[in-house]
Parts: sequence; C-alpha cells; structure tokens
Amino acid sequence: MTHKVLRFLWMLFIGWWASIIWFLIGYLLIALVVTRQAGFWIFQRMGVVFSLQEPLEREIIFHKKVATYIWFYLVGWFTGPGAILIALCVSLLITTFKISEQMVAGIDVVVIAD
Repeated sequence: MTHKVLRFLWMLFIGWWASIIWFLIGYLLIALVVTRQAGFWIFQRMGVVFSLQEPLEREIIFHKKVATYIWFYLVGWFTGPGAILIALCVSLLITTFKISEQMVAGIDVVVIAD
C-alpha cells in the first residue's frame, strides 16, 4: 500500500498526463475490436497509472452483443473522456482526491458498460 501523500504527489506531477495517454491507448485498442482485451486490461489499470492505486480485482466480460458495441461507439466514446476530465479536475484538491481515484478506477464501467 503506497502512502497517500506519495500517491497525491505522483498524480500531481506524473499521473494526470500519463493517465490521459494511457486512456487514449486503451480507447484505440478497444476501437480496433481485435485488440479489445488489451484495451480492457489497460482500463482496469487506470488507477495504477493515475495515482499508484492497487488495481481492482474484477473481471470484465465483453459480451458479443450488438448493444455492447453500440454502447461503446455511441455513448462510451463520448462519456469516457468527459468522465476522465471531471476526475482530473476533482483531483486537484487534496480533500477530493479519494473521489477522483474512485472515478478513474471505475472508468472502464463508463466506457464499456459492463
């Protein structure tokens, strides 16, 4: 377990820009459909890149239903960047840092709708 002050400093100097790059790479991999499992793995590790938060142990199953593809391409494509930007803005205050960590760790649910 990493100390909270170290995690906040990591987010302040490295995590905010690294998580944006990590997020875009995950988006690209999911959009290519063939590499979607790698994109899911990237989204599950968003908390580690953002603030050295331990990854959540949950399995994402991407159902091969048409509705899931429609969600990602029509809804998740736009709500994901909005959610990550809101989380980055919320993380600027040390009092709301825990909320932003939870938002970033759960970004996969917003984008993939599992």
